[in-house]
Amino acid sequence: MSTAHQHNPTRVALVTGAAQGIGRAIALRLAADGLDVGVAGRPAKLAALNGLVEEIEALGRKALAVAADVSNEGEVQAMVDATVSALGRLDVMVANAGVSSRASAVSVMDADIADWERDWDANIRGTIFCYKHAARQMVKQGDGGRIIGASSICGLRGFARAGGYCISKAAVCSLTQTTALELREHRITVNAYAPGVIETPMIVSKENDGHDPASAGKKFLNVAEFRTGQPADVAAVVSFLAAEDAHFVTADGLDVGVADLPAKLAALNGLVEEIEALGRKAHPIAADVSKEAEVQAMVDATVSAFGRLDVMVVNAGVSSRAKAVTIIDGASAKQATRQKESEDVEGI
Repeated sequence: MSTAHQHNPTRVALVTGAAQGIGRAIALRLAADGLDVGVAGRPAKLAALNGLVEEIEALGRKALAVAADVSNEGEVQAMVDATVSALGRLDVMVANAGVSSRASAVSVMDADIADWERDWDANIRGTIFCYKHAARQMVKQGDGGRIIGASSICGLRGFARAGGYCISKAAVCSLTQTTALELREHRITVNAYAPGVIETPMIVSKENDGHDPASAGKKFLNVAEFRTGQPADVAAVVSFLAAEDAHFVTADGLDVGVADLPAKLAALNGLVEEIEALGRKAHPIAADVSKEAEVQAMVDATVSAFGRLDVMVVNAGVSSRAKAVTIIDGASAKQATRQKESEDVEGI
């Protein structure tokens, strides 16, 4: 471990696109997790960034606001340098900045490549530059690190009239997988989050139905059945990926086996469709976890479908009204049950 890290145990994050929405929520969550945080955004957003710095400092963490255009490599290099100069190091880079313009929301036949390229400047070039210069700093430090990018459900599947944006977010996925392979020898993990519809200024519009602030965005993508997420939901994922305990997670999402009682199979099938819409494999399994043979079969079915098992979440549980009693009443009930069983035996 480097001497610098021994003298400064506080981890430092840098979040781009931090003035609002998902980036803002991520910066606050990482500060709450105990990291000092550099927050970056376009020069026009500097006032909002300064306000965010005050909120982070109120949490007892150090913070720095940096104005930068992530599509400009020189400004990204300066952004990283400013963060290291002010906060001492860089352990977590969250390349969150991205755009989706109305001008680029057209079919391939009607595409003006110049409009698409303006989005690609931030979404592709910006992500490359953030990965590149964060990686160089982390390799120099010699303590590993976390690089996290912003993809989207649009990077996992195509959506009509969103080709330009889908291309850019698919590029983030490919870049993330490539960079993860290149940096693993340095103990730097590289991951990307790919959320569905999140209530942010980028998706909320005056055309919403009054009940769901993201309804217009859902209508455009033809995913009306999707739940609307909140920036804090994405921030929670980033919190995990940025944690030191996440050192074994890099470059990929998870395929998921979902299990419940046979009566819940229809609901499980619906959940499988939602997971598959996110670009992951999924498999429904009917099982009663109180029966060992069914649990064994459940595990075997998962391994058969996906080839392996890496994470087991033991979530199943019940709480019946019949057992909602005090310890005294519970003991009495147990004693009564035993008395009844004794009477039944004696009567045979």
